[in-house]
Amino acid sequence: MNPFFYIIIFLCFSFANQNVVSIGNRNYTESEFYEFYPKSEWQRLGDSQKSNLLNDYIRRSVAVLETKELNLHRNPSVAIKLRNRNDKFLVNRAYEQFVAMPLIDPDYLELGRKNISREILVSHILIGYEGSELPGGFSRSKDEAYQLASSILTDLNDSSMFSEVALQHSEDPGVKQNKGQLGWIYWGKVDPDFQKEVFQLEAGSVSDPILTKFGYHIVYIEEERESEAVVYTNDKKEERVNYASMGSVRHLLKDAADNYDRELLDAGGFALNDQLLEDITEIIVSENSRSTYMNNVDLVPVFEDLQITGVVAVFGGKGYGLSWFINRMKKSAPSKRPQMTDKTTLKHALRTFVLQYHAERLAKEKGLDGSFGFKAHTSSVEKEVYYNSFIRYLVNNAPEPTQSQMMEYYEQNKSDKYVDLEKVSVRNLKVKTKPEIEKLYEELKGGADFDELAKNHSLINRENGGKMQPFDKSTYKIINEALKGLSIGEYTEPFETRDRHWAVVILDDVLPEKILPFDRVKTRIKTALKKINQDNHKEDTFNRLKTKYHVTVNPSFYKYPES
Repeated sequence: MNPFFYIIIFLCFSFANQNVVSIGNRNYTESEFYEFYPKSEWQRLGDSQKSNLLNDYIRRSVAVLETKELNLHRNPSVAIKLRNRNDKFLVNRAYEQFVAMPLIDPDYLELGRKNISREILVSHILIGYEGSELPGGFSRSKDEAYQLASSILTDLNDSSMFSEVALQHSEDPGVKQNKGQLGWIYWGKVDPDFQKEVFQLEAGSVSDPILTKFGYHIVYIEEERESEAVVYTNDKKEERVNYASMGSVRHLLKDAADNYDRELLDAGGFALNDQLLEDITEIIVSENSRSTYMNNVDLVPVFEDLQITGVVAVFGGKGYGLSWFINRMKKSAPSKRPQMTDKTTLKHALRTFVLQYHAERLAKEKGLDGSFGFKAHTSSVEKEVYYNSFIRYLVNNAPEPTQSQMMEYYEQNKSDKYVDLEKVSVRNLKVKTKPEIEKLYEELKGGADFDELAKNHSLINRENGGKMQPFDKSTYKIINEALKGLSIGEYTEPFETRDRHWAVVILDDVLPEKILPFDRVKTRIKTALKKINQDNHKEDTFNRLKTKYHVTVNPSFYKYPES
């Protein structure tokens, strides 16, 4: 696994950059708000959902301010999380810049720059061919599909009839629902081959047949309008164009990244200490053998306990020891680290850590940590980490339930939440086959003792006469059904169990419903009250912070519905 993770970031901005909310001495604009909650999603929400979403945005914003005021952001663990998240993003940026971007046709990038501020309303008629990726089997050849599309185009004299012709001829699976209309398309939204052609069309025009991996398209551009990118700064536009254009080389990225890694490692003289790898592998195999699930083994504490010194790997004229690799591992959660189960996977993991480190350094040397995309990412991650840190602070500082609060909660809820339901006490004479149980049932009817039969034959708790732990009606439903109408001391007729065995059960006792004593449920009550106290503490704090920071929502952007 090479350390290349292909990420497309979709940034949303509004046309009119009005204020959304005022917090403290700062106005938060629509462009900032839509970075977190895309405009297209916001517009689809109902009032209740919009209220919740806007409140969430406000809570996160005031939490960041309060985190800084309380100096929670100076906690080393917070700084480490920010650094690790940003370094990981730099790895992605490096591979995008040095692997993906050189593959993109400069003319395609230029086309993106010309069209990034446009949106077009597109309809199409799609004709498939044998081997195309369009769902459904097609026997026609690619040439035959082209001829059919050309024939349809010839007969299409009036673009106002496009939807009718689409319903009649298009093989797009969604044509019955959309009548051929794909909706508004912005640069980067659709298949690159399709995109390249349709964005060269003008509103009102119908295209010649356009070939993509799905088939031949006849495209009608109904309307054109400015996209949300029209208000971007030049840096933002260029960032958006680059990301949107990477889709055109997606199929090349894996091989390109592999070649880049191989050439980089060869040029840097990458080598591993085979003897040390043997020693480390022996420890890994031993640790994994003790675990039922290999992926759950956290090797960091295992490696930290090893008394292994010396160079594990060499690259670029420098040696890297086990401690260095441990620190690299710590930058990710155990589930996010390369898997290490044997010597081969260990080598691959060490190789990956070296490549990631080199990518971080190269990204910083080339100034990628000063790019608009990196700054936007850093701002977003900072807000997320600060918010999570503040929530933990509130949870940890919520008041602990007192004894009197727990007793009061118990008295108020004992009849509903802390009841031991009515239970039955039974003995189970369970055997493997129907003939066996029928024979024993006849012996019971002839006066045989149930306890003795169960001690001699039952598959369940034979030494105690098939005695089962008391249970209520929510469990052992087949047994409960068989017991219906029986009195204490009576036994059921033979019945088949869930596991395809057979049984006769005798009802020994009915234990009435009772309220559990306080001491039995004290821990459950404390847990419930802690959660209530934490939720109340968070709600009270955020309400206080809204006042402290003079939060005011712009009613021209959104007006809360009246209660």
